[in-house]
Amino acid sequence: AISGKHLSTNKYHNGIVKAIKWSPDGFRLISGGTDSTAYIYDVFANKIIDTIKGFNGEINSIDWNSDGKIIVNSKDYVKSDYQMKV
Repeated sequence: AISGKHLSTNKYHNGIVKAIKWSPDGFRLISGGTDSTAYIYDVFANKIIDTIKGFNGEINSIDWNSDGKIIVNSKDYVKSDYQMKV
């Protein structure tokens, strides 16, 4: 159930967060923004479990595909597939 209770604050990005998406299993969030970095966050453990750096420009959108890979659209419109570390 949705309680509206504040659970956590993302303090990892060095810039504006422009995209955030829940994983298909509902246990993780991925965020990306103007610092050209994506962070994968384990919501229940309350910690970052992976960091993806090196995108060309800011991240405008981010998503998970059906097999668990991450799709990122950076400022220069280059899409990348990234398999999360397990």
